[in-house]
Amino acid sequence: MKKLDEKSIKIENDTLKKNSFSKQSADASSSSLSTSSANVSPLISDTQVIRDPVLMNLISSDDVRNIRLLLITGEKNFDELRKFSGIKEESLKSLLFTLISKGIIKFHEKKISNTSSSDTFYSITAKHFIYQQKEEIIFNDLEIVGQLNHKKKLILLNLIQSESKTIMDLSRKTDMNPGTVKRHLSDLIEAQLVTIAKEEFNNRRILLKYYITVAKKMIFHYEWPNMD
Repeated sequence: MKKLDEKSIKIENDTLKKNSFSKQSADASSSSLSTSSANVSPLISDTQVIRDPVLMNLISSDDVRNIRLLLITGEKNFDELRKFSGIKEESLKSLLFTLISKGIIKFHEKKISNTSSSDTFYSITAKHFIYQQKEEIIFNDLEIVGQLNHKKKLILLNLIQSESKTIMDLSRKTDMNPGTVKRHLSDLIEAQLVTIAKEEFNNRRILLKYYITVAKKMIFHYEWPNMD
């Protein structure tokens, strides 16, 4: 297996940076926020377990990560979230509604200082989210089976079946370049066979995503002819 050179490492770093929102950015944004929302939200847990792979992938998306990192620094109102996340108003409303309904974000009414009016403030439920892998999932979509007929994708699935790994971990173990690994993982996520297990910043403040199969065992069931 060939040794990854500095160029290959740079490829993944660039890839990961495109999907990251650094802690430095979060700190810079929070320092500009009004003092009315500067207090860190109470009752925020360190880690929250997610059992829905689709929800976990949503939580790990760029927009939701930006919202999460803003709320880690303290509760924010809608205008603050919109301003510092850069998300358009309608998209932000939709994301907040989904995250509230899934128990990722909380909200409450708060009186604005020195006024008789109030505003809605949002807070995050946890600093970190991790996916709890299912023991078994049954798939009924025959098209998903096609993913298993792809040799390189099958290799990746086998490597992350019991332990989560980053793009660079998989690149080293398979001799695939990071860009190829990322493309295959994206296909597997879209097919709902793979999800993000967790996210961590390394010592260079680069966000690393760890990938894992949605279940330890995946069963594919299809009947022919299908009478439905």
